[in-house]
Amino acid sequence: LLSRQITDSYIEHDSFDADRAKTNESVRAWDFVMTYIPVVNPILAYFTYPMVVMSWTDLVLLISNKNWMPADGGAYQAEIITPAVNGIVLPAISILFATLISQTVTTLRQRQIDLRTCLNLEACELRNLESLVDSFAESIEKNNLRRVLVEYTVRIINESAAEDEDTKIVPGKSEMNDFFSTLNQMSANKDIRTEPTLLSEAYGSVARLNSQRSTRVSALQATFPAMHYLVLCTLASSICLSFLLETNQKALIFLADTELRVLWTILIGAFSALSAICYDLLHPFRGNYQIMMSVPQFYNIRDSLLGKEEMQKKLMDVSMGSSMK
Repeated sequence: LLSRQITDSYIEHDSFDADRAKTNESVRAWDFVMTYIPVVNPILAYFTYPMVVMSWTDLVLLISNKNWMPADGGAYQAEIITPAVNGIVLPAISILFATLISQTVTTLRQRQIDLRTCLNLEACELRNLESLVDSFAESIEKNNLRRVLVEYTVRIINESAAEDEDTKIVPGKSEMNDFFSTLNQMSANKDIRTEPTLLSEAYGSVARLNSQRSTRVSALQATFPAMHYLVLCTLASSICLSFLLETNQKALIFLADTELRVLWTILIGAFSALSAICYDLLHPFRGNYQIMMSVPQFYNIRDSLLGKEEMQKKLMDVSMGSSMK
């Protein structure tokens, strides 16, 4: 039975790694697109600025339903509306946008740091538990403890996957509950000789591991709602519209076309870069601001535990073969 469980474990984890590598190809492709959006969007903005201005002018005329055209190309209209735009609307929108985007970037970045800290602490506790389990006397309970450690390590790897990491979390489910129950059985079983000091250290390590997992799961689930990003997009769009309102003058467009294109390019480039950064920080295990370097250590822990199970299986096979002779 133990041999079959070990074989199934190898098959399951190998296929998981293959599926993960296959999925990472699409993830890397999408990350590549998001990385170059701040480069491509400003270029498009520069060359499409005249069409944007024409479309905006036509939209304003359509909404206002005017039956006349300004003789000065809209210069007087821009002059009288500028105090309202620059004095009230634009400062209020800019301050609100700056406050929200600052809080968003700071919170998402701190979330990544917290996740990295929790992963490293969990890895340390898993290595500690692995060492403690190796010190226990050989028994069925010891094999169960090692199997639980393998399953918990695989759960961390799965929860740290680059694709849709927030949908893989099950807060109330943890293999450490089974580990805790097995420790209780070993403590109550007088036939298993286990040092009380080792059991005490194991209990403490499991408690710390559960605490770190709770912190990590809370950090993963602590994200901004879609309404938050919708508000940010609305504020950024409002700033862009304010720019079009103030520059909607035929004389200005004719005399300073290149300068207006450059300013429009800078505006679109800045907002594109901010959107790419927010999207990147929102996914901690992918993109440029990623904490994926903390995950490979769990593969090493998993392989170490499986290797010890395989070695134990071989020793049992040798022992059974000797007894049959």
